[in-house]
Amino acid sequence: MMTDSENVAVEGCGAAGRNLTHWLQEQFGNRPLEQSEDTRLHNAAHLGDLDTLRTLLQEDCFRQRINQKLIWSCGLLPCTPLRIAAMMGRSDCVAFLISQGADVDLVDVKGQTALFMAVVNGHLDCVKILLEAGADPNGSRHHRSTPIYHAAQVGRADIMLELISVHSPATLLGTHY
Repeated sequence: MMTDSENVAVEGCGAAGRNLTHWLQEQFGNRPLEQSEDTRLHNAAHLGDLDTLRTLLQEDCFRQRINQKLIWSCGLLPCTPLRIAAMMGRSDCVAFLISQGADVDLVDVKGQTALFMAVVNGHLDCVKILLEAGADPNGSRHHRSTPIYHAAQVGRADIMLELISVHSPATLLGTHY
């Protein structure tokens, strides 16, 4: 949580500072970004352990945390199980997490969505699943790059075609600035 002096400094930056403050509160609330005691859901998504995901998500406490952002490994950003599974290319886990209520458009502290991470890591199967579930092909307005821009930059025509098939090219090439 920001102190009063930090809030004053951010608010002194005008609308952009207030938007940042609002966005950080929207993403993390008043919860400190700390290592969680229970990272089993996030670990299972990372390893592609669908059986463990199924077992854990039978319990209310885990169903309620399906969209929780945790710093689950040293040096990584706070992120959701879905973002982890998409980043690692665990398409069966991506599909299962979505079927259990995972929000496809949540962002990490860098403004990156699960779709963006699937694109960056070249996981076409995950891209397809996320788009079918309604993920925004434009990514997040909080990130300076879009999934299609990245796919074009690294020459992934297959991923570009998938992104374009969901929305018109004019919509995809719009900016978030």
